Order: sequence, then C-alpha cells, then structure tokens
Amino acid sequence: MLSLLPEINVHKTVLNAKQVLSCYRALQRIAGTEFTQSLTARYSSEPKGPINNSSQIEDIVINRINGNKAIEEVAKIDFAVNRLNQLSQEIIKYSFLTQNEYTELEVQEIVRKYGGNFRELKKKSLLMFAEAYAHGELLEF
Repeated sequence: MLSLLPEINVHKTVLNAKQVLSCYRALQRIAGTEFTQSLTARYSSEPKGPINNSSQIEDIVINRINGNKAIEEVAKIDFAVNRLNQLSQEIIKYSFLTQNEYTELEVQEIVRKYGGNFRELKKKSLLMFAEAYAHGELLEF
C-alpha cells in the first residue's frame, strides 16, 4: 500500500504543538483580544531589536506590528483548534488556552466523562492540532 505521508516523528511533533500552544495566553494579552472558548496561539522568533535606540514613533509602530502578528497567530491557533473533535478541543482548551491555568489533574477531571487514558488522549489531541495548524506546519517526519 502506498503511503501519502512519511512516518511522523510523534515526539518532535507533540513538542512543536506544545511550544505553539504554550504561547497562547501571552499572545492573547499582546493582541488585546478576549479569552474565548476557542483555541489559538502565536509565537515569533524574530528579534525586537534594541529598545534604547528607537524613537517613540518607532516604538508605537513596533508595538502595533507585534500586536497584529499576535492577532494573526491567535487566529491560526483558534482555526486549528476549531477543526478538532470536541474531546481534543476540550483537552487543548483547558491545558493551554483558557485565561485561568488548569493543572493536568484538573484537566483530566474535566474530560473524565470521555474515558480512556488521559496522557494518550492528550498526545493524540496535540498530534491532531499539529496536523490542523497552518496546513501541517508543525509536523516532523
């Protein structure tokens, strides 16, 4: 049988998904958007540059650009999360996206009604998120 995708490196893919999702709360604050039931995240590896050499106008422009990038990243995360099944949405939402931070035990209690091994369900949810995020950009092969 012909496989359309090479074998996914599960460990690296899950780490990529966690890295993106772990920035969500900060991105929400930077973007100035309200925390909602949807899931989103955003991060940037671009340096901000020296702060002491920029003028006030440059600072305003930089802050506006960073805010716009944060808004875009939050939207990408929300879009990906909304493409997941309800169980995966709840696991990711309570693990990474709500304004209040929940412990893993609290998240496990919230999704207990679905049954199954929580760690496996969370790993599967993170893999599904990686597939849905930016056309599979987080997948590692």
